[in-house]
This record gives sequence, structure tokens and C-alpha cells, in this order.
Amino acid sequence: PVFAYLSLDVETTFLLIILMFIDSFLGAVKSFRLGRKIKRSIFWWGISTKLIFILIPVVLSIAGKPINYDFSIIVNVVMIVLVISEVYSILGNIYAIKNVVEIEKFDAVSLMIKKLRGKMLSKITTALNTIEETGGCKIEDKNKKEDE
Repeated sequence: PVFAYLSLDVETTFLLIILMFIDSFLGAVKSFRLGRKIKRSIFWWGISTKLIFILIPVVLSIAGKPINYDFSIIVNVVMIVLVISEVYSILGNIYAIKNVVEIEKFDAVSLMIKKLRGKMLSKITTALNTIEETGGCKIEDKNKKEDE
């Protein structure tokens, strides 16, 4: 019920979590293969950070509820970006393990977060300008209609 309410696809979310654990495991194997010392704290910090990424679509879904705005398209795009980013990282880890070489990384998640923050700032600015120009939020008072 929570996933449906938040417009989150259960299967995609589950697969994303699996991909995150696979990527973390392969990242540890890659570190070992490249002769780096593997620290448990760094490993668990990496997994924790990845799981925090799942909060992005959850927060977007929740944000739309009180303002009656359907963020489901944005939520789906975010989930797709997260999945593709994990697959990209997994492929990079496999390449590094096979060829014993570090390859350049691309942080799609940080780029996505930055873009989302920019869009949210734009929406906030537009809403505040509308309030300033109209002198109110243009929200009808439900109680007022009942009194008439």
C-alpha cells in the first residue's frame, strides 16, 4: 500500500536495492583486485549512502501529496536514472576487475540531485512570485462555501 500511495514501483525498487548491493560487493572486489585495503566502515558507509538515494523518489512523491501535484513521472525518471547509474557502475567495476585498472567514474546521481534542486528552486520562486503578485495563494476556503 505504501508503494502504491507513493507511486513507487515495488519491482523497480527491489531491483534497484539488489543492484546497489551487487555494485557495493563488486566495488569491494575491485578494491581488493587493485591492491587497496578494504575497510568495513567504508563498505558499510557506501551501502548506507546508496540506500539513502532511495529517499529521493520517496521525498518527491511525498512532496506532491499536500499540494495535489502528481510527481509520478518525475519519480519514475529518478528511479530509471538510479537503476542505470548502478548498472553503469557495475559495468565499470567488472571492467576494472578484469583489466586490473581504475576507470573514470561518472556521478549521475549527484548531477540528477543538482538538477532536481534547481527545478524545485524554480518552482518555489514561481509560487512565491505568484503569491506576491496576487496577494494570496488562491486556495478556496472549504468552510466558506459551507457557510453560504
